[in-house]
Amino acid sequence: MSWGHDLSELERKAASAKLKILIWGPGKSPCDAGRMENRRYRKRLKIRDTLRKAYPNSEVYFSEDEALRKHTRHLGSLMLEEEMHTRTADCILALPISRDSELEIDHFWTKPEIARKLYAFVPKRFSRANGLVRVVYKELKSVYGYTDAEFSDCSLATVKCVQIVRSICVARLLALDS
Repeated sequence: MSWGHDLSELERKAASAKLKILIWGPGKSPCDAGRMENRRYRKRLKIRDTLRKAYPNSEVYFSEDEALRKHTRHLGSLMLEEEMHTRTADCILALPISRDSELEIDHFWTKPEIARKLYAFVPKRFSRANGLVRVVYKELKSVYGYTDAEFSDCSLATVKCVQIVRSICVARLLALDS
C-alpha cells in the first residue's frame, strides 16, 4: 500500500476514536447584562458541537453538564467533582476567559497528570504575558493564543480544537501499534 493510503486509513481510525473530552470555559449568563459572557459561552458551545460532530464516538462535555454531573454529584463538593472529571478525561480544552475557568486552571495546573492533558486557549495578548501568568502558561506547555478575528470567525473551534483532538487520537493509535 502507498503512504497516502496508510495515512488516510490512520486518519479514518482516529476519527472513530472514543475519547472523553472536557471543555472548560464561560457558562451561560442568566441575564442580559452578560451579553459578552453569552457570546463567549456560544463559542464554547461551538467547540463542543464541532468536536461531537468530528468525533461521534467520543464523549464531549462541560463539567456542569447533567450527563456528567449525575455520576459525581453525590460527592457533595464541586472541587471533588471537577477533580474526578479531570482525572478521567483524556483531553481538557480550556477557554480561561471567565473567572470559573481561570479558577479551574489555577487549581489543576500544578498536577502533572492533569496538566499534561490540558490545552488552554487564551487571547494572544495574554499568551505572551509576564509574571505569574507566564509561569503558569509555560508550565502547561499547551497554550494557544488566538486573535479577536479567530475568536469571532470561530476558527478556534472549527480548526484548532479539532486538530488537537486528532493529534491525541493519532498518538493513541500509534502507541497501540507499538
